[in-house]
Amino acid sequence: MRPGPDKLDRIANALGATAPQLEREAVRRTREQLGGDRVDPTAARRGAGLPLKQRLAQLDQDVELRTTKVTELAEAFNVAHDRARDEFFLKFIDDARQVDGAPPLPEPAGLTDRDASGPAAAAEYRLHLTSSGIATALGGRGAAATTVAGGAAAYEDFAAAALLDTASAAAALSRLPGVANAVLGILRSGALARRGGGATGRTMLLAGMVAAPAAALTVRGYVRMAQRSKQKEAELRERIDRAEAEIAATQRGFQALTNALSRATRILEYIAVHAAHAEQRWSADLHELPVAWTALSPEQQRDYQKFITIAGCQMSVADLDPGAYLAVRDAALKELIDSTDELLERADRTVRKLV
Repeated sequence: MRPGPDKLDRIANALGATAPQLEREAVRRTREQLGGDRVDPTAARRGAGLPLKQRLAQLDQDVELRTTKVTELAEAFNVAHDRARDEFFLKFIDDARQVDGAPPLPEPAGLTDRDASGPAAAAEYRLHLTSSGIATALGGRGAAATTVAGGAAAYEDFAAAALLDTASAAAALSRLPGVANAVLGILRSGALARRGGGATGRTMLLAGMVAAPAAALTVRGYVRMAQRSKQKEAELRERIDRAEAEIAATQRGFQALTNALSRATRILEYIAVHAAHAEQRWSADLHELPVAWTALSPEQQRDYQKFITIAGCQMSVADLDPGAYLAVRDAALKELIDSTDELLERADRTVRKLV
């Protein structure tokens, strides 16, 4: 179910394909099973002709199912995010700040319009850019030159500074067409896991977005009033029509949201376990801190660079904006889905290859 890079290559070879071809086919088939680009034209009017109470009950059921699903996924995402932050990211950053003279990663070369014709180039650029920002911040050359130990607040400060320290990030991404603009939106928006209110508050925020179509009705007790007034009944029917249409219009985004949250959670869980164990072994081998970069063995230096890359993948995954899936439509939604799919796929493959 979760083959490593070598096993995936052997599977692909046996099928007469390449690993990237298999991955693209898996993404395509998953989209088909989730509904793909199709929207049921009858979904918005499926309750037409039914009594208002029955339509309202069905609407409530739809929203409850959505809210329950996204609440479960968001809570799992938050737990995995916090574990990856505490078990790997903060511990590595705390150790890495005591390695004197570590070289920064080179910033990725700017993308041309031709390079950015698809989500793959933009995703690769995004991951490299984030890793470069982390390396620069660790070197004390930017706004993140402060101690990281201190938990969630310090992590947020470091993460924000690491992105800002790469001065060309926003300018470079803003010049890219199409999918790159979606990536820029992700970069600017901030993560579900980094918004205020604690894990419970963040989950309730996202659940509230999902429930918004029904919340707009405010019809508790309104049905009885509608029975006494034809005008009120017409108003209620119109409002239910709008809510049903909104449910139908956001269905594709909701399905994509649940898929992205699940995939992001699995990546963060993997980092929290495997990358954390690898970092612990690396830290133990350093013996004494602080230590000069030149005193590290070639293997220790390579591991340091690996952890920088993993940390960049972690930050990129954690910076997804779930609310965007319910806020955009049509071409913008497809752009968001494609860019996020590629980002998650590349982050997952990179992390599993390194640890």
